[in-house]
Amino acid sequence: MKDGKTGVQKRFRSFLAEHPGGWGHDDWVTLLAELSDAGVDISHEDEIGLTLERERLRVFLEGAGVKGLGPKRRDALASRFGRLWDLEHATVDELAEIPTIPRSLAEAVHRAVN
Repeated sequence: MKDGKTGVQKRFRSFLAEHPGGWGHDDWVTLLAELSDAGVDISHEDEIGLTLERERLRVFLEGAGVKGLGPKRRDALASRFGRLWDLEHATVDELAEIPTIPRSLAEAVHRAVN
């Protein structure tokens, strides 16, 4: 499953907007059913879940308002950490290990998520 600007990504963004505080099992099952009805292969639920989590992380970072954190850097963070929980528990040093993230930006991201 790719992370491109697809109908799936749009549905993920809609799902995330509908569930800003997180979601439960029934919400997840409903989302999978909707994706299946739309012709999406849902046989790899774990991959779909990880893609949703990366999108959740991107959406959070978009709304964080951190100066200098554009789409490429948000993608780099989403690729490296994958889940908002993992980003919240990352150190400044871990954030700064990403080649496109200077230490000053790593510190700003760390403040934004903690």
